[in-house]
Amino acid sequence: MRSKRGYVRIRLPIWGFLLFLGAVLALGDPAMAGQLKLSTVRIDLSDRQPSAVLTLTNTGPSRSLVHLRLMAWSQVSGADRLEPTDAVLVNPPIADILPGAQQVVRIGYAGALQTPNERTFRLFIEEVPLQDSTGAQAVETILKISLPVFLPPQSPPTKVLAAAPPERGIPTVFMLNRGTRHARFTEYQLIGRGGVAGSLHKTSGYVLASTWMGYPLDDKDLAVPGPEKLRLTTEDGPVEIPLDPAVRQEMR
Repeated sequence: MRSKRGYVRIRLPIWGFLLFLGAVLALGDPAMAGQLKLSTVRIDLSDRQPSAVLTLTNTGPSRSLVHLRLMAWSQVSGADRLEPTDAVLVNPPIADILPGAQQVVRIGYAGALQTPNERTFRLFIEEVPLQDSTGAQAVETILKISLPVFLPPQSPPTKVLAAAPPERGIPTVFMLNRGTRHARFTEYQLIGRGGVAGSLHKTSGYVLASTWMGYPLDDKDLAVPGPEKLRLTTEDGPVEIPLDPAVRQEMR
C-alpha cells in the first residue's frame, strides 16, 4: 500500500478550476473537475475507523491515468509545510480509469496512537497526461487538487481562535489556534470602532491546532478606525474574535 509519487492534475481552464475549487471548499459538495469526479472533499480517520474510501469517477470520453500520494501537513511560522509520511497510506497509488468507470481508493491509518493534538495530512490527486494516437503528447493544463485528511486528538477536540490587530504598515491579520483541532473559515472581515467594517475577504483558510497563520488585508482594512475584532464565517457558523495585541507574544 505504500504510496509512490502522485499529486493531482485535471483538465480545466484555470478560471474553471478556480470556480470549482472555491465551490468545493466553501460548500463541501462532491467534487467534479475535468474528467474526474470525487466522492468527497475531506477524509476523517480515527483509531476506531482507521480507513476510508474515496471513489474517483471518470466522466470524460477518454481513459484517465491518476497518481495519488499522501503527505503530512503542518503549519510552521505562518506557512504550510508538507512532508513525506508513512502514517497514512493510499491504495492504489496509481489508477487507470476507463471512460465511465470508477476507481475505489482506500486511505488507511497505519501510524501510532492518536496524539494530544489533531494530526493533519493532505491527499494529492494528479491526472497524468496521455499521448494521442500519433504518439504526440497533447497540450493541456495540468493542475493539482488536494483533500485534507484529519485524525482527531486523544481527548475531545477543541478549537480556540485568537487574533492580533494588524501592525502599522503590515497588511496582515494573524490568527492563532490555541485548540487541539483545526479551524476552517471561508470569510474574514476586520471590524473597527462604531462597527466600521473593512473588506470582506473570501478564502479557504485553515489554522491548524496550536499554530498561527497570517491572512492578507487591503487599503480599506488599513483605514478601519481602531480595529477591535475579526468577524469569521467558519465551518461551525459565524464567530467574532476580539483583537488582542498579546497574541503576538504567543506567536513567537
